[in-house]
Amino acid sequence: LGSSDHASFIKSSIPSLFFTTGAHEDYHRSTDTEDKIDYTAMKSLTNYSQQLISKLDSSNIEFDPSYSNGDQGGSRGYGAHLGCVPKFGQSEDIVGVVCSGVSKASPAQNAGVLAQDIIVQIGEIEIKTIYDLAFALKFYRAGDEIELGWKRGDQLFKQMITLAKSRRHLH
Repeated sequence: LGSSDHASFIKSSIPSLFFTTGAHEDYHRSTDTEDKIDYTAMKSLTNYSQQLISKLDSSNIEFDPSYSNGDQGGSRGYGAHLGCVPKFGQSEDIVGVVCSGVSKASPAQNAGVLAQDIIVQIGEIEIKTIYDLAFALKFYRAGDEIELGWKRGDQLFKQMITLAKSRRHLH
């Protein structure tokens, strides 16, 4: 369930959905200004969510407030910080996670990862999707020394890095 804006609704047994147009370096900070809004993605998300709500409204789906997958969104963020700002809504043809940006002084930046590079490995975990990235950053802890693998075009890079303490979610 995660620990974003929808978590308080879920904890109160109120059905909710969580949509995002993606993260960036200033996400959830005072420097997150209107010029960082992805209006194209927002329009696509608006159209998608309107269609979804219409379909849900005409279906017989019922909310089960007793359901639990064990994840109640306890602590905010992930176990470790890499510094890759993931690109949400990337092409399904891409295997890995595209970094739309790289946090300053992060393990990813220190290793040489650049914006538009594709993360394909964190430690022993192969990264194919954003879910693999989230899992890897929960699995490993700050201070763990792991091998990071990423692609830039057709070139594969590998570098030993030390993961940092998580500063924000999805990094």
